[in-house]
Amino acid sequence: MNDNGSFLLINAGAPFLMGMAVGYFTKKTLKIGLFLLGLSIVALFVAGYYGLITVSGSDLTHAVEKGS
Repeated sequence: MNDNGSFLLINAGAPFLMGMAVGYFTKKTLKIGLFLLGLSIVALFVAGYYGLITVSGSDLTHAVEKGS
């Protein structure tokens, strides 16, 4: 009877734990990636506000129309 319990634990428990670990890693990686993306967007807005970078509206419109 004890052998059936350990067999079930190995065959059902290990894949479950590996799936939980992969899901946890994926969730944390996605959160960190989205945080860094948001931080870079905020940095661009701050740089534009302080005049470190300039975005020309006509150049932006031309680039969008050109498709590049």
